[in-house]
Amino acid sequence: MRADIWLGMVTVFMAVLGGIVSAHAPTKTWHKIAYVSAFVLAGAASIWLVIRISNENAAANIELATAIKNLNNSTTSIASMTALNTQLQGKLLQQGETIAALSKENIAAVTGGSSYPYFEPNILATAMDGTIRIEGRYPVQELVVVVDDVTEMFEGENLSDETIRALSKDEIAPFRVPFKYATGFSFPFISPGTFTPIPSPIPFSGKGERHLYHVTFNARNGRWSERILLKKDKYHYRWRIAYQVYKGDFIAGQSLIKTWVEPVFPLLDNGKPDLR
Repeated sequence: MRADIWLGMVTVFMAVLGGIVSAHAPTKTWHKIAYVSAFVLAGAASIWLVIRISNENAAANIELATAIKNLNNSTTSIASMTALNTQLQGKLLQQGETIAALSKENIAAVTGGSSYPYFEPNILATAMDGTIRIEGRYPVQELVVVVDDVTEMFEGENLSDETIRALSKDEIAPFRVPFKYATGFSFPFISPGTFTPIPSPIPFSGKGERHLYHVTFNARNGRWSERILLKKDKYHYRWRIAYQVYKGDFIAGQSLIKTWVEPVFPLLDNGKPDLR
């Protein structure tokens, strides 16, 4: 039985005993000794029970403090584990993004990504030589280059490049199958930063002071076209170069992505390069 119940019972016993003594005061000596002994024993029992209850309460308080401390430690540990879990999830997400980026890099490295080729001319006495360059971070693979000399096709008509691109397929088809002067090359692999020469120079189709070339490029990662215009400088009588590179095809539609004009290229009256 619990100590507090025993203490209650002893307290009730002492109260009853006190009531009896008050109602019937002892007259005989042995009665007095019995009452005193009973009070002493009950008082001693009460003191012992109070001490026991106090010790039990103290032990309970210590256990409670220990439990609260352990709970606080557990809460701290849970918070630390939660923070570590959050950090781990963040690292996993970063790794996932890194893996995705590496996958994109690998795909771009295999296909060519956003890189594109263009032809950089070099003029000889009676022919056009040059190199294939790559613009971008990734190599271009399975590249097929076709150079069409369209100088005679538009000789004397003074057509601008915009007019040529505006021609319908039916109008331009007779000149495409085949062009009178068409030269093709293939390159399995060209890296950025390299100068890949064409296998042989392309002779001029005439002796005029203007030559116009349409170049088409087909590779794993797309199709491009380039317009190359060569004109004689009337003052120094040397060939000057201008070219424009397009994403897409001359006929199907394209967007301009690169323009290069030699600083001393012949000019119009308004001071702009004469790209006709």
